[in-house]
Amino acid sequence: MCLNYEKLRFLTPKFLYTYIDFKISGVVKPYMKDGLMLLDKYHSSDTRSNESEFARNLEEMISQNKYYTTEILSSFYKRDTIVKYSPIAIKENQRVILYDIFKIFKKHKTNYKIIISPLYNQIKINQNDLRFLIILFGVNNVHDFSGINKFTKDYKNYYETSHYRIHVTKEILHEIYMKK
Repeated sequence: MCLNYEKLRFLTPKFLYTYIDFKISGVVKPYMKDGLMLLDKYHSSDTRSNESEFARNLEEMISQNKYYTTEILSSFYKRDTIVKYSPIAIKENQRVILYDIFKIFKKHKTNYKIIISPLYNQIKINQNDLRFLIILFGVNNVHDFSGINKFTKDYKNYYETSHYRIHVTKEILHEIYMKK
């Protein structure tokens, strides 16, 4: 059994009732799957592609027009068209940790990319944080997809407001690795 941790859904009376029923019975009942409240499959991955079974199941539902129900659509709130920036997140402790990570990468001659994800909330990474990452890890290794962009404009690029779909991941990786 896997819980769906969509933003604050676990705080609703419906979820609480569902969760208690599951804990008592140990069975995921059909009503519990409504709105993906509880799932009866674990998040497993294909070891070759690292593709999530969970994501494949959702993609199948989307292709059959069974995923974006009224309940799911209600989680996609209206966003502002004005660019908003996140507060500073990289402070002294985070700088130390990131520098340690950089040293490990350098010691082991690691080929890496830092990806700032395109989140549904369309909040742009703080420019001081971005500047720090670029200075530390290098301009060719830091890729910012935060804020308002082609990925974040369309709710159909997301399963819910926290997780973007497989095709978005593939396009991001293509942009990063196929740039000339």
